Amino acid sequence: MADTVNIRKENSVNSEVIAQARFNDVFQILGEKVDSDNRTWYLVEFDFGCKGWIPGWLCEKTDDWPRVRKSNKGSLLNPAIDEDIYVRALLLEEYTRESFEKAFGKNYTEEARYVYKKYKYPSGLYFEINRENELAFFGVEEPMSGKIYPDTITRKTCDIFSEPGDELLIFFECSLYYRLLVCRADTGDVLREYTLGYLNLDNIEIGDFLNNGSQQIYLEGNIDGYPKKGLYRVVDDDFVEVFNINSFDQYADHVQASLDGNSFSMSVRIGNYQKSFTSILPDKVFYDTTDVKDKNGLLTIESDWDVVRKNNRWLIQVCCKVNYPMIYYYWGPPGDDNEPNEILYNDLARVFVDLSMNGTRQEISDVRAEVKYDNPELLKVEPLGYDEIRLVDGPSVEMTMEEAYQALGGSMENFRYAEHMEYNGVSLLEFCGSIVDITVTTPEYETPRGLRVGDPIEKVERLYGKPDYGFSGDGYVSYKCTYPELGFVNYYRGLDIGYKDGVVKWFTLYQVILD
Repeated sequence: MADTVNIRKENSVNSEVIAQARFNDVFQILGEKVDSDNRTWYLVEFDFGCKGWIPGWLCEKTDDWPRVRKSNKGSLLNPAIDEDIYVRALLLEEYTRESFEKAFGKNYTEEARYVYKKYKYPSGLYFEINRENELAFFGVEEPMSGKIYPDTITRKTCDIFSEPGDELLIFFECSLYYRLLVCRADTGDVLREYTLGYLNLDNIEIGDFLNNGSQQIYLEGNIDGYPKKGLYRVVDDDFVEVFNINSFDQYADHVQASLDGNSFSMSVRIGNYQKSFTSILPDKVFYDTTDVKDKNGLLTIESDWDVVRKNNRWLIQVCCKVNYPMIYYYWGPPGDDNEPNEILYNDLARVFVDLSMNGTRQEISDVRAEVKYDNPELLKVEPLGYDEIRLVDGPSVEMTMEEAYQALGGSMENFRYAEHMEYNGVSLLEFCGSIVDITVTTPEYETPRGLRVGDPIEKVERLYGKPDYGFSGDGYVSYKCTYPELGFVNYYRGLDIGYKDGVVKWFTLYQVILD
């Protein structure tokens, strides 16, 4: 194969390019066509539910294992493996040394390693145990290599294929790819196996999202930090992508926002919903962009969506966020004139659109909007200060581990040094000799302003105002420190808060060590 080859929507050099294959990529041939110039094209599946045509004259056939392949009932993805050990391992109810010994016996060889102990069967199956005597991963050695980590395995029982009866869907990460094994729920017989692609899965849901009497799969994850999601339905026992991450971006076009000094304005016109908002933004929003004359050019509106269940019915919920680039991160001290490598967006407003699906037709069932800085009284709250990253009668950042341990009431007679330590409901992380992370999960300790675990949202806002990242009540929000001497955002100290059911479940005081 050439270094890169375009995969096209149709078997024509003039057709839309929908993906690219790289050198040594291997695909299963699903179909074959000859174009008007007598050139052969192959239909391949290059990702979960995604197919396209690849020029045959730029490829060569091989017996190597393909990235994506659907196996026949009762057979394995890789026919070189004679026994069904791979599937039997995935079907285990728990992943321990005892469970492997019960399923496969004890005729393994033991190999001691620096961190793990490896146990290998003559069949090629192996598993490894870490220092805590936990099963860390397992796999099958050549010709089918790749580690499978138990914490990546997700099981879903459903009736999504045309085969009669329920199926057991097992999602798992093997090597660089997430995969899906489909078995009969009652017998464990293999029906299909798919490679989902090079992504990390964060959420998997199965339900009748299209409200058409069938079931579909919703996958959410990321590729190298970039979000990816999709909703897939089954057609002729194959997956077809119905919606992807950009399928509902059009709703953001109906949200308009502008800045006039510290005054923020937003108007929303979606379906029958029409409303305008105004609010005053605190000065801290503009700490890093005070010299920008036209700040409207920095406002962006982005959209995202998720599947949600309300009143026993699945909806697709679109969220349009109005963002302002509040903080740039530099690999250098604050004030250095370096190129930013990351931007933290302060979401000034959100617009939610609930869509009830009728097949692929979208019906708006609800629209609502909110702005973050909706309480003028909270504008008077001082931003988080550089010297506040500490606990009252407890540790602070830049202490040594020994000092932090003593500040928590620990006795040096019992002290055993480690870079990470938990004591009295406080987690400490040290880097280069200094504490850089203090995570609190107990109400015993408080911040200089009086924040404790268990406090309600209202108290947190009275203490710190609105968060710089996220909306109060989100599962995770963040406040950033300011440099009082210089008057601009300090790039390496802050306060993160985790909420659940409207109260603080944990908070973290941290300092980022910069190069």
